Amino acid sequence: MSLSLNQGFYAAWAVFGAFWLAAVGFSKPQQRTVSSLSRLTQSAIMILGFLLIFHPWFRQGWLGIRLWPTTVPLAVAGLIVTWLGVLFAIWARVTLGANWSARPMVKVDHQLIVKGPYRLARHPIYTGLFTAAVGSSLAIARVAVLPGLVLILAGVSIKIVQEEKLMNETFPAAYPDYRRRVKALIPWVV
Repeated sequence: MSLSLNQGFYAAWAVFGAFWLAAVGFSKPQQRTVSSLSRLTQSAIMILGFLLIFHPWFRQGWLGIRLWPTTVPLAVAGLIVTWLGVLFAIWARVTLGANWSARPMVKVDHQLIVKGPYRLARHPIYTGLFTAAVGSSLAIARVAVLPGLVLILAGVSIKIVQEEKLMNETFPAAYPDYRRRVKALIPWVV
């Protein structure tokens, strides 16, 4: 893969990380949340997933076996998918506004957001994050990306279950209807 394509992937993830760090201070105070152990477990699973995809240490031995040849068109497609995922996650984060938090929780004066990307998926930040990881994995094309994607999906799934429980408790009238109308992660599918 060329240096400029590599830089495109680094830029996508840098934009994602910088946006998340910049937006941390713009959220409402916490009202209730999940246990720290639950949060730690979910985070550890996702971190391991991202390490499997991105860390060079996991490109040794059988984990480093190439899944398919890395061609320029495939790398460009992966870069486009990565950027689409990053931008979708950022759009979702902006739409969620002050209701966002890094861990599943209910904020003071929490609102149920059902506009923008939340019309397409109940958890569009995770949709975007997973899409970006898939895009990067297309270009990396090593065996390690497969268990990495599975772990990211597992971590996201744990977090979705936690958030769904909190939203059902907080919005007992509105959330079940929203849940029936809008899929959790992949629009119109799952």
